[in-house]
Amino acid sequence: MKKQLPTPRALAALAGLGALAVYILACAAFSPDDKKVLYPVFDGPAGRFAIACYDRVARRSEVIFAPVIAAGTNTNQSEAPMLRAEWLADGKRVVVCWQGDDDDPWFRLVLMPCGGSGPVRYFQIPGKDFSSSIMLPPPIIGDLVFLGRAPNDLLRLDLRSGEVVTREAGKGDGDWLLYPSADGKGLLYLAENKPAKGYTFGRMDPETFGATPILTITNPIEEAITFSPDRSGRRVVFAENTGEVAHLVVEGVGQPATRFAVSPGPDRFRLGCTCFSRDGTVVFAAFEREEAGGGAALGLAEVPLHGGAVRETVLLHTAEFKKKKDDALMPFQFGFSHDGKAAAVSTTCLAGSTEGFRPQDCALFFIDLTSNDRTVSRVPIPMPARQEQKGR
Repeated sequence: MKKQLPTPRALAALAGLGALAVYILACAAFSPDDKKVLYPVFDGPAGRFAIACYDRVARRSEVIFAPVIAAGTNTNQSEAPMLRAEWLADGKRVVVCWQGDDDDPWFRLVLMPCGGSGPVRYFQIPGKDFSSSIMLPPPIIGDLVFLGRAPNDLLRLDLRSGEVVTREAGKGDGDWLLYPSADGKGLLYLAENKPAKGYTFGRMDPETFGATPILTITNPIEEAITFSPDRSGRRVVFAENTGEVAHLVVEGVGQPATRFAVSPGPDRFRLGCTCFSRDGTVVFAAFEREEAGGGAALGLAEVPLHGGAVRETVLLHTAEFKKKKDDALMPFQFGFSHDGKAAAVSTTCLAGSTEGFRPQDCALFFIDLTSNDRTVSRVPIPMPARQEQKGR
């Protein structure tokens, strides 16, 4: 039987989802004026994942999007898709997107107001290979959303008209990842070169999808999700977790690749998603450090690129160090304020998937990057009863 699409009135609590996922990505997205933050939470007794908005001025949160599983599907209310929420440049509207599973091969987006009135619009695009557009925030330029569909399709969705333009990125190439430029008006890309090894980093024309290479990366990238450009668009950084010591690798136009060993102590150390500071002198990276007894500390590392000690800000502890998998670090993605003064991360996904997770560690964490001691504040996220029982 064909599924009936939701009516406009039902979109805020959207029906018609049949997607399954292991975790929801814990990306915290600051509004353009840095006064509000979008982040994932648990909603309702079943423990559904939802999107909330935290008002940093009023110091309160509100759930703004809670997907509802349609009757007649095989999906339980407690199971939810991977959600990604982003602000539009006007700071008044947000986009929430997610990917269906093999039995529901659609990529969906909802455009909705946040903190005011306005229309809600729903879009769906066929395909089940939009993972790069969930793992990384899809670039949004004005009212245009840019998506990547494996292996090499690039798409542009016009949020005003609903028009979808598709271009083939290049025959024989591997996956393409898209990033917004620092000014929010252009596109950057990272393309895997096949059959030859390596990656190409460059600029892309938003109108024609024409690619202009800037830099060829020959170092192996174990996880392309860790790749990040600086504000100039001429330098990139990524993490390597291939050996006993984690490294950051920085490559740029006209300069040799530089590897930085990141191992503040004797314990095993792994790095996750990376980001340059606004002035380009420091790289921020999520980290996981093994502790005595097999547990792990998770937090934010600051790596100076011109000498100096690595600074760790520990946010929480988990019961198990993931020696070979990215289970803890892949969804542990920090968001950074536009003024460079704060970092934020939600631990909702870790609470939903990590054995022995403590309810008091389920929160939206803020790190004050201007304070000498890197002051940490937290906004509690209530855990469903079934997760609380696991953590006791």
